[in-house]
Amino acid sequence: MGWEVVREGGDTVIYCRHAERTEGPPTAETLKLVETIKRHSEGGDEVSLLGDDSGSGDPTSPHFSGIRFDSATRLNIDLNISSPDVAAESFNSIPLWLTEDTTLKSLSSMTEVFLCNYEGPYDGIPTCDPEYLIPPAKPNRLSRILSSLPALAHVDFDCLGLGAILASEALAYIQQGIAKPLKKLEIEHDEPLFFNRPRIKAAAPVAFPSPDTTRQYPTVEELSIEISPIDMDVGSYQDIYNARAESVPDRLRDLFRLVHEVRPSHATLNLGERADIFSAPGDADGIKSELKSLFGQGRVRQDMPEYRMEATRLAYKRFDEEETSDDELAQRPREHEWTVEMEMWPVGDAGDGEKGTEGMG
Repeated sequence: MGWEVVREGGDTVIYCRHAERTEGPPTAETLKLVETIKRHSEGGDEVSLLGDDSGSGDPTSPHFSGIRFDSATRLNIDLNISSPDVAAESFNSIPLWLTEDTTLKSLSSMTEVFLCNYEGPYDGIPTCDPEYLIPPAKPNRLSRILSSLPALAHVDFDCLGLGAILASEALAYIQQGIAKPLKKLEIEHDEPLFFNRPRIKAAAPVAFPSPDTTRQYPTVEELSIEISPIDMDVGSYQDIYNARAESVPDRLRDLFRLVHEVRPSHATLNLGERADIFSAPGDADGIKSELKSLFGQGRVRQDMPEYRMEATRLAYKRFDEEETSDDELAQRPREHEWTVEMEMWPVGDAGDGEKGTEGMG
């Protein structure tokens, strides 16, 4: 059946992991196990849904109808979407019983959600405008869950497999159900924006529809965006040097638009990118100016609040870790990586003002 009840360190974790389909009705022994799991689920602190693409799961699934997670405060969902097209059917790895009213009402104590897609469409990201990838407006299995979490305070997206328009739509689903602003939103992307991906907006960590498309997103107190530098244990120098960087500004604009959409009291963005994504890769002040310009372009509507952005730390190095210099950076930018740390806060905030920056290192 693929279910586990794990008790560790004072926490009870319920793993809902569908196994392969089985033939025929469940046995009496299986049904007894179902009832045991349902009893344990009421005391679980954390629920991890690791689905598959088989719709509602095996024939045992209907017998989980009515399951409750009254004590759980964290929900982990792996969407397991392997297709590049996002439609209502894309969320069918979420079992129907999890979207029934009885179970949804039992999620009212959930304060944390982690959303990922470890089966992400790495080989099939479409080249169309993200506007065409918006899931249908009618409720789907994911929207029913994310809009049923009134106590939600902390949201964490792993955007390597889950990203682009799906990330922003998931935020719109969350907004439909929460009672107050989120305390924290974390966006994690385990690759640089330039690296080994289709160079299109649809492959970005977060992408938004046209500013004319009406969407309501939650407000947050703290926004953290982490774009990881390249991991040389995974990547190769060929991957680095063959990658093309021209789409990175578009992806940055939407990340900066995220700041203006969710209106945090404070936001951070850490970026690790190949130096030649910038117009003047050897000029730290020029990089700051370029990032500030892109940040301003993230304010796509006049009704959006104004924010200040400062690059608080810039440092460069060679990918091969050899010693380098300003001159070598300017001459061979594709062989170098800039690490940039940024902070953002509302204009007019009590802490508004110039923040210090660290030099290159």
